[in-house]
Amino acid sequence: MKRLGFIATLAAVLCLPATVWAEPDLPRCIDGRGYNVIFFEDASLAKLAEIDNADDGWPLVRYNADALPQLDSKTRMFFFYHQCGHHVLGHALKPDITYQMEEKADCWAVNSLFYSGRLRRSEFKTVQKQISALSEKDWRKVGPRRALRLANCLR
Repeated sequence: MKRLGFIATLAAVLCLPATVWAEPDLPRCIDGRGYNVIFFEDASLAKLAEIDNADDGWPLVRYNADALPQLDSKTRMFFFYHQCGHHVLGHALKPDITYQMEEKADCWAVNSLFYSGRLRRSEFKTVQKQISALSEKDWRKVGPRRALRLANCLR
């Protein structure tokens, strides 16, 4: 009976419309309290992604898939993992995100991507270059210094 349920679920997923598969490559992560982080698209968001919490405290990442179209897929993935890192590390529960928290979320993202095989060293340089070129309106505390510090994250 369990097998039949699994097959029915698999068939339902495979029959989903093609637009579902067009979603960005979003991470699956669990915050420091054990809650699944929910990603949802918000076309009104000026940034690519930002952390949020629902009224009931559930961890969220809002994202705008159309923001920063100049970024390649690996850099965009880094942004999503970075936001996930804030939740995993408990930053989303704090009133203000500090530069040290940003660096820790950066390192969490880089290591998660690198050690899962989703980011190769050859692609890492592109991520650094693109982050270095961003402005403050695109993302908090950006520039060459932040991009260079990413290299210190890889262990």
